[in-house]
Amino acid sequence: MLNNILSYILVTPLLGALAVLAIPKSERQLHRYAALFTALVTFFLACLMMWRFDRSAPGIQFIESHPWVESLKIAYLLGVDGVSVYLIPLTALIFLLGVISSWEVTQGVKGFFSLFLLLEATILGTFMAQDLFLFFAFWEASILPVYFMLGVWGHEKRVQAATKFFIFQLAGGVFMLLALLAIYYMAEPHTFSMVELAAMASPLSSKTVSLLGHEVPFAEAAFIMLLLGFAVRIPAFPLHSWYVEAQSEAPVAIAVVLAALFLKTGAYGLLRVNYTLFPGAAQWMASSIATLGIVNILYGALCALGQKDIRKLVAYMCISHMGFVLLGLGVFTQTSFHGALLHMICHGIYASLLVFLTGALGERTGHYNIVSDDPRKTFGGLVVRIPVLSGFFTVGVFAAVGIPGLAGFPPESLVFLGTFPEKRVLTVLALCGLLLTAGYFLWMYRRVFLGAPGSSTESMVDLTLREKVFLTPLAVVCVVAGIYPTPFLNLSPATLSQILSALK
Repeated sequence: MLNNILSYILVTPLLGALAVLAIPKSERQLHRYAALFTALVTFFLACLMMWRFDRSAPGIQFIESHPWVESLKIAYLLGVDGVSVYLIPLTALIFLLGVISSWEVTQGVKGFFSLFLLLEATILGTFMAQDLFLFFAFWEASILPVYFMLGVWGHEKRVQAATKFFIFQLAGGVFMLLALLAIYYMAEPHTFSMVELAAMASPLSSKTVSLLGHEVPFAEAAFIMLLLGFAVRIPAFPLHSWYVEAQSEAPVAIAVVLAALFLKTGAYGLLRVNYTLFPGAAQWMASSIATLGIVNILYGALCALGQKDIRKLVAYMCISHMGFVLLGLGVFTQTSFHGALLHMICHGIYASLLVFLTGALGERTGHYNIVSDDPRKTFGGLVVRIPVLSGFFTVGVFAAVGIPGLAGFPPESLVFLGTFPEKRVLTVLALCGLLLTAGYFLWMYRRVFLGAPGSSTESMVDLTLREKVFLTPLAVVCVVAGIYPTPFLNLSPATLSQILSALK
């Protein structure tokens, strides 16, 4: 079974989506249970894969290879290493909780859950693919479920947000496709296999291409085109505006997937494709990537300070905190890389918690206002009205702020420890961004949860049993990762050492 476990993980949500489509439209409850069963099986298989992963081996494990388009040497090639081995169980967990959180969806239940499971398969495939063409196929396929779910089940401005989302993602994909085609034809022999291309890193770096009448290094040109595609998803400034609208208008489950997983595919692609295939160009771009991280941190934090809508505040927080990932990846030390990888995981947890809870507040009151001229559309005093929800929100807020003992503290500490010896000025600026994070979250927390209760909160009810079921695992992981992060790191040292040795 373990020989093909990645295919089992990948195929399970696809089969679940087909099963949901096969169930009669009137059987809404059966649609929900079919999606829940599928997500549970996928999560179990993902945990089994992580459990059997050999942390001492730096290379790709659980490899599955089958010809797909033999004439072009495109293969169904799957595998995981110390980077993706965490992201696959995280994906399965987030989608499992997303199914539970969407239990009350009543409009188009069949379409909702079938698209949701299809999205899970495409994101899992992105983290598993070891063939560049297959990677790109999963990458582009993940756009469609989000587009339709955002456009159909989103909020008031859903069509505008979905259209902007699609245009940005498609534009980024064009740059990626150009780079992938160039890589294929530059490689000798032609191949899309990441493993084979990584072995050709030196020959590829020595090639040049003619661009606007000038000969430029091929590796640098390909690196930049790929970076543009990945930067859209991270999302890096100034390619970020699609995310704020999509995050604000998406249904809760999709908003969680965007914050916890969709952004991580961009950072994963940067590490998996750019750094592995073009180590020389990565050295050339390292300072720029670290600087871009600082821009994200400060820009996102400053924008969050001016928000009056909780959804947009959390969206800008995600943009800001993905800057810590870029900063960690822009400094080639084992500690900073560990911090960047751990931040991808921990941010996925506490961002999910905050997005779920923000959605719960909106469902109970019909608004997301931190401040408003209309006293009927304000919060205030929620600690008294709904103490359980407030307690969960407190965990998410202080994890995002980086309080010791919660999930935000270890990855940020590792990033700072790894970057300070190499980039002291950038590290100081990143710390300033952390202060701004504390500022906007405490400003929001005081107005929403403390003080006198607002008139719109009089009839608010606390978390239901179903909501407690899917929020408790996130809160527990937030605390465990903050107190004892070692289990979240012990599978990746060999892989990160191999990547770093190629970069230096």
